[in-house]
Amino acid sequence: MTAVLAPGAKYTRQHQCQMQYGPNATLCPETDNVCQVLWCSVDGSCRSKLDAPIDGTRCGPGKWCISGECVVVGKLPETVNGGWGQWSTWSHCSRTCGAGVQSADRECDKPKPAFGGKYWTGERKRYRM
Repeated sequence: MTAVLAPGAKYTRQHQCQMQYGPNATLCPETDNVCQVLWCSVDGSCRSKLDAPIDGTRCGPGKWCISGECVVVGKLPETVNGGWGQWSTWSHCSRTCGAGVQSADRECDKPKPAFGGKYWTGERKRYRM
């Protein structure tokens, strides 16, 4: 069996900054919660796209970032399978008379899948005439 490494084990926070902002980007000093948001210094000012560093990024001795949390290397948060939210209200009818169609949709967000959990199966959108 081949071990699978999280991408952050290969790309440090410094490297991630350089991939986003160019070769002169560096890490911002003294940032809190390094697993929640990647802050990079560009031309002397800190910038962020408000994304977390990629999973596997080191956050301390023997620790890495997984889904925005700093956890012990090798430990993964428990998987969360997704579930359907409420159906939206029906849309306006596509025609003012005869054979019009309405639609309603829902999201897989109660809860959202996380930590390798499965996306819910079934209809995301429904229609009626």
